[in-house]
Amino acid sequence: MATNHERVGKAMELLQRGLGPFVEREIRSALGTIAPQAAVDGG
Repeated sequence: MATNHERVGKAMELLQRGLGPFVEREIRSALGTIAPQAAVDGG
């Protein structure tokens, strides 16, 4: 039986996998070519 911690961890992994491409696309759309540097600099 999985613990709540394991279940939440798995859910977070799946959420990241599912939303990651969408979030990256939207950030690149909003920030254009500065997106990678803005991520490194913190905004």
